[in-house]
Amino acid sequence: MYLSTVKGYIPNKMLYAIRVFLEFCYIAQHDIITEGTLIELEDALSHFHEYQGIFQEEGIQGKGFSLL
Repeated sequence: MYLSTVKGYIPNKMLYAIRVFLEFCYIAQHDIITEGTLIELEDALSHFHEYQGIFQEEGIQGKGFSLL
């Protein structure tokens, strides 16, 4: 819900990186972790790693904000 409010104000890659990071956090909070849950976690983490470089490209890392 909140991500839609910043759409258009930050690069799409950054929006996607934040979305998959939040997805990873949400999945990791499940009470029961199954084989399927682990696959979802790996998928979200893989996608985050694919897009995390946008924070360095935009010069955000190291300014009190880091997801890396």
